[in-house]
Amino acid sequence: MEDASKIPTLLMGPILIVMYVRRARREDEELAARFGEVFRGYAAWTPAFMPSWRGARPAPRVHAVSAATLAPRPTGEDPGRAGSP
Repeated sequence: MEDASKIPTLLMGPILIVMYVRRARREDEELAARFGEVFRGYAAWTPAFMPSWRGARPAPRVHAVSAATLAPRPTGEDPGRAGSP
């Protein structure tokens, strides 16, 4: 009877991994759209799922980001029209 309880785990494991990878990629796309080159530089330097075993690398050069850039925006707000009537 113990072996029967492992079957759902064996079936759900690969499904959950695929779902997790798809979600992570979707979040990366959203972050790239929001933060642009700053996020792309971070993503190019940082391994997505597994740690890098190549040793330490120098940090990438990124542009300074203002607090206003990092602050969450209300849904539907168009940043290109901020301050317009």
